[in-house]
Amino acid sequence: MNVTAYGNTVNGIQALVTIGNIVGNYIGTDITGLSAIPNQIGIDSGVALNGSCTIRSNLVSGNSQWGMRITGNNNFVAGNYVGTDVTGEKPIANGSGIEFRADKSVLGTNGDGVSDSTEGNVISGNTGVAVYAYGSDTDPNWGGGLSYVSGNLIGLSASGRQLGNGSHGIYSGNNVVRFPRSEEHTSELQS
Repeated sequence: MNVTAYGNTVNGIQALVTIGNIVGNYIGTDITGLSAIPNQIGIDSGVALNGSCTIRSNLVSGNSQWGMRITGNNNFVAGNYVGTDVTGEKPIANGSGIEFRADKSVLGTNGDGVSDSTEGNVISGNTGVAVYAYGSDTDPNWGGGLSYVSGNLIGLSASGRQLGNGSHGIYSGNNVVRFPRSEEHTSELQS
């Protein structure tokens, strides 16, 4: 699906799916990716039990509430620009970046050694919080219910220069979202 979605009263793309892909879209901007034409929420994705959704390589900026709201399970959110222009260097703020309340999901690189360097999201330039992360499952195994936030540029441009968000970089509502610090997640957030 390739869409330029803007100026909608509520959602740019609402995907309540069993299996889906949202790839290569401009959501909340004009077709140049340089000016905002806001939706309320850019991408609102809810995945059914045992389903999956890949949200990859989208520009999701200029939306009045959230750039993305990700729910359900088995989501893979990678390589998106959220809160920036198409270059990843200048802000086109969403109200907040990503509400990530998904189980068994990955926001950023999955650390599998395949395309890891392109899987991180740029989540910067937003008015509020960059990532609000929380889940409901407490299974501590990778294949269980935990979700991962890994390998993203938060508060930095695509080239690594400062491009802050207006509030928290990552706000975690509970302890079931993991921020990996191990060899298999080599492009994790560094302190």
